Amino acid sequence: MLRCIIAGTFLAVDPDASEQLIPGPCVLMEYRNRGLGTLLLAAAMQHLRDAGLKRVCAITRQGSPVARFLYPKFDGRPSPIVPLLAA
Repeated sequence: MLRCIIAGTFLAVDPDASEQLIPGPCVLMEYRNRGLGTLLLAAAMQHLRDAGLKRVCAITRQGSPVARFLYPKFDGRPSPIVPLLAA
């Protein structure tokens, strides 16, 4: 039996940090549109809630599939990116 990783996400919550940065769920192309990304993101968000975080922000390309289809399932809304440093 051949086994392989078809999807995953990574969480490393620092309880002392006021903000967390995590990569979103990754699913191999041939396994997309089966709900795996939704399940991974739901589990990651629950883990963050359990850790006490109240708000999650995502950064992605405008119009990307994840911006159009996945994040709206979690009440995600587009907003402008505010740079931390001004040039």
